[in-house]
Amino acid sequence: MFAPGTPDEFKKIEEFILGLPKKHDSTYPPLAVAVTPARLAVLEKDEARVNHMETLEGAALLSDDAGHWAVSGTGVQNVPDDPPQDISTSFFVSRDEWSKSVREALDRSIARAHPSTSISNP
Repeated sequence: MFAPGTPDEFKKIEEFILGLPKKHDSTYPPLAVAVTPARLAVLEKDEARVNHMETLEGAALLSDDAGHWAVSGTGVQNVPDDPPQDISTSFFVSRDEWSKSVREALDRSIARAHPSTSISNP
């Protein structure tokens, strides 16, 4: 676990992570309380999810109007001549690909891409 060298460094890190103003605000917990081992485990799993998305080409994290989420790479788009540029994209998502949360949708995408890998929600 990271241990800052000076109280000033600790305060700068605390302000950065928690988005605290420069003056002390007692409505936010100190960094030692906010960053627990359980929270670090969540951050590590989220990092793995983002890393997975960055390896996919042509995939998108999608939501519907009912609060469901899916990762899909099945669809069509016009080919951009000079990316990045405006494009029109249409994805197909089968009924069983929808999930109730962003994390669940990402975990299911990882499971499809790497059947031996499992990232469970905390």
